[in-house]
Amino acid sequence: MKFFKLGLVLIGLAFFVFACNQNSTTSNTTANTNKTLTTNNNGTTATYEAANSNSNANKTAPAGDELASAKKIFSEKCVLCHKETGEGGDVDIEGDKFKVPSFKNEKVAAADDKKYTRVIEEGDDKMPAFKKKLTPEEIAGVIKFIRKEFQGK
Repeated sequence: MKFFKLGLVLIGLAFFVFACNQNSTTSNTTANTNKTLTTNNNGTTATYEAANSNSNANKTAPAGDELASAKKIFSEKCVLCHKETGEGGDVDIEGDKFKVPSFKNEKVAAADDKKYTRVIEEGDDKMPAFKKKLTPEEIAGVIKFIRKEFQGK
């Protein structure tokens, strides 16, 4: 009887150890920091750092989040001036000071997608042109992201 109880305890312990090892898988990703230069219409260049992961998650948008790719583009190309919140505000890039409008501003939010597309493609005032840097699909995605994230549309 003692051997039977001892056997059950050992089998239970073996299952416990096996189950604990199944849940302890880890994911290792290496983050690289790349410096990116952005030049506006006046020739002023801004340098900022964006972290890029070597995981496949950054290469394609997850099926569950159609705006993941647009969010990534916004964080890489737009956050320097428009901020994480879309509020814009006073910006100083290498001594060049200017005011960036908020995406939440009523007049800015009322602009149609064609105007947003034109401004993103061709640039405007201090904003650089992105026509050669982004595809039409990427630009449309960024506009959808701005509308949803900052304007509640």
